[in-house]
Amino acid sequence: MKLTAEQIQDLYKFTRQHYVEHYDVQTELVDHLANDIEQICKEKPSLTFTEARDISFKKFGVFGFMEVVEQKQGELYGGRGTKTRTTAKKVSQNFMAICKRMV
Repeated sequence: MKLTAEQIQDLYKFTRQHYVEHYDVQTELVDHLANDIEQICKEKPSLTFTEARDISFKKFGVFGFMEVVEQKQGELYGGRGTKTRTTAKKVSQNFMAICKRMV
């Protein structure tokens, strides 16, 4: 089954509804979803587009597209603007380094 232009537009809308804001990331996800949906429909022709889309989306896991979005943000921004994890060990190491410079 080859997807129609309307179905492709539906996939773009679907990615936006799942908080994918950047067009380049949307396009990458739409391409992935479209290929997977076509394969699913080939294996199970009785499924509707929406059913196949939902099966494909479930493969992304419980967090949906968020892992892909965070990975792409890391690539685009070199880690800037993404969540960083500050541990007590890092804080204490930085504090000690500052104290040593002051002495």
